Amino acid sequence: MKSLYSSPLRVYIILIAFSVLGIWSGLSLPISLYPNSSKPLINACIGYDMSADTFYRTFGKDLESQLQNINTPELKVERMTATYEANQVCYKTEFTWGSPDRLALRETRNVVYSASGAMPYTSRQRLNFYTSGENKGFLAISFFSSKRSLTDIYKTLDPI
Repeated sequence: MKSLYSSPLRVYIILIAFSVLGIWSGLSLPISLYPNSSKPLINACIGYDMSADTFYRTFGKDLESQLQNINTPELKVERMTATYEANQVCYKTEFTWGSPDRLALRETRNVVYSASGAMPYTSRQRLNFYTSGENKGFLAISFFSSKRSLTDIYKTLDPI
């Protein structure tokens, strides 16, 4: 062991070999084992100069329906809630797990912008969109079994 430390070149070569092996191992992991960690929540707020009931009957009812019906191959709305206040309404649209954040924001904006064409000028000027960061994260878990193969472990965990 002392001969290993006496030559720093050997130590560097071993460290580089371990680094290359680690990078190669990380890149060869199957992506399908990673969980879907994206569940976007898009908020769209619209200000108005009328009563909440009038806005709901005139514009809100149709807009809620359109937001609820966002459905593309990559996006599906899980839940949509609307909160009507004295001078604004906020629509919270929650998409299913694995939905791309940017695509969810873009589709929500498209729906609201197309519906806002019939709204008063002041409402069109007071549109606000933002995403919430709740339900986001990444969980990485490693499993090993001396009795089962990686394929058997994957088949067991995949339905979960």
